Amino acid sequence: MAVIRRSIKIILYLVSAAVSAITLGSVLAGYISPDVFWPLALLGLLFLYLYGVNFILMAFWIFKREKFFIVALIPFIAGLSTFFSYFNFFSASDGEGNKGKNMSVMTYNVRIFDLYNWSRNLETREKIIGMLHRENPDILCLQEFFTSNDVTYNNLDTLKSILNASHAHTLFPVFLYGTDYWGIVTFSAFPIIKKEIVFSDRESANGCIATDVVVANDTIRIYNTHLQSVKLSYSNYKFVKNIDEESAQAKLEGIKQITVRLKKAFEKRAWQAETLASHIAACPYPVIMCGDFNDTPSSYSYKTIQKGLKDTFTERGLGISPTYIGLFPGLRIDYILHSEVFSSVSYTKLKDQLSDHYPVKVLLKF
Repeated sequence: MAVIRRSIKIILYLVSAAVSAITLGSVLAGYISPDVFWPLALLGLLFLYLYGVNFILMAFWIFKREKFFIVALIPFIAGLSTFFSYFNFFSASDGEGNKGKNMSVMTYNVRIFDLYNWSRNLETREKIIGMLHRENPDILCLQEFFTSNDVTYNNLDTLKSILNASHAHTLFPVFLYGTDYWGIVTFSAFPIIKKEIVFSDRESANGCIATDVVVANDTIRIYNTHLQSVKLSYSNYKFVKNIDEESAQAKLEGIKQITVRLKKAFEKRAWQAETLASHIAACPYPVIMCGDFNDTPSSYSYKTIQKGLKDTFTERGLGISPTYIGLFPGLRIDYILHSEVFSSVSYTKLKDQLSDHYPVKVLLKF
């Protein structure tokens, strides 16, 4: 029996050490570019789960009064700041929000208004437009935006006509058939004095724009970005859905295809995030950063862009607040960040399920 107990203990040591090492790797994913070592980015996606398992093992060793808990303590401490970018325990609206200049800001990936009938095309479009009209933010940043010269699908002109934010800055990397446009758009209730493209990718319709607006006598810059999508194909989605029915060879091939797409997206997002961070660092004005990063708070993309900015969720959010409801739900990948001169009065993840993302709306005090 003593031999068995000793063997079990050795196995627990090894498992705990392995979990701690992998958890530390998921923490480092936010600080080491995928261009240097991209597999860390995969661990970054699993950070929250790994961190939880590591915490349980640390508590186990403390309960057993084993000094081995120190091994788990290292990634626990290293990952604390990342954990709190996922989970916020306390939230309250700022009672001072009615003092000073307030503006409502909203970001939303509209999934091209359900153009390809993922649910009910025109019906979904009308609901999205109705929701945007209801919320009517001062600043509205939309990603995966679609508009057309066809009156039925002219989403740009429709929104301009019903929103207080009637000034628009568009980026359409994809233009097809002489009538149809895909990309991102920023709507502003404040006059736009300058428009700039930070980066644009025609292959994926991803991009970033910088929009300078005048609020009273102050100039602020609005960034709207949609970082590189993974661009999973129909066969990739089908594989994930039916993975239990696939042969060993098919599983290997399917995993390989998805991994290649993830690697490409990680590396491309790293470059986009670095480009955007440099642009923000050189900006002479206060910044509001909105967008779909296609990455979690433990990612290199988020850490790179968020440096020097406040995250409205960590200021005023509550719980975990995932914003993605697609194939891999439970992820917070849509963000509103801002310079120190702003403070968050409130943070709301709207419950409208009209896309594969939730809309996020905040009230900022300037």
